[in-house]
Amino acid sequence: MARFEVSGIEAAQEAFLRRSERAAKAVPKMLKAGGAVLVKAEQEEIRRTFTSNRVTGDLANSIKCTAVKKRGSGQCVEVYPHGKNRRGERNATVGFVHQHARAPVVHAFAPEGNAGSSSGYAAGMGGRTGMIDTVDRLLKSTLDALCPNVARLFFRGKAGTYITYQLVSSEDMAAADDETHGTEYTYRVDIYSKRDYIALLRRVKQALKAAGFYGLVIDPEVYERDTGFYHVPIEAKYYEQTEV
Repeated sequence: MARFEVSGIEAAQEAFLRRSERAAKAVPKMLKAGGAVLVKAEQEEIRRTFTSNRVTGDLANSIKCTAVKKRGSGQCVEVYPHGKNRRGERNATVGFVHQHARAPVVHAFAPEGNAGSSSGYAAGMGGRTGMIDTVDRLLKSTLDALCPNVARLFFRGKAGTYITYQLVSSEDMAAADDETHGTEYTYRVDIYSKRDYIALLRRVKQALKAAGFYGLVIDPEVYERDTGFYHVPIEAKYYEQTEV
């Protein structure tokens, strides 16, 4: 029988362990460096996109990188708009609207007034009332039954929990004859709370489904250190058949 003796295993194991420890210590520095690059890129992109003399720079300046946080078995940083602008509007919401919504929707709710008004929204959409208003009223009434603080796009009051909603897109659905037989609307509902929101989230999901919304997608939650709010985005779709 052959006999083998191996020496130096302990030293090799210690070397690998030290290397692993050094790599673990380097990860936060790498994430922060990468986050800084993303912050600069996002700010430059915003400044290139919005060049009007009316631009305040609040959105670009609000882009910040979070501290390193644990995510599952790894670590991460998040880069997004923080805080509120000088009009009291949440920069995160302003950024989302500029990225996903149509321009008339953004401007329709810029003036002071009732943020939950559907008339201002209809004016901003160039008078496109009818089905959009019907779905809007359905969504708002559904949310009103769950939370006393509900507004379109921006909530201007002071509350520990509130919900905002907005139309993200609408798509005409055509059948084989290429005629439009209905419209699919995609809405975004955002829950903001300084307390445990899980029960409210569960009720919102149930109520939306009961009202006829479908395709619900819950995006990753965010804790906003500058405001103290937990923020949970929800995407929901609604189909309305064209009257014939």
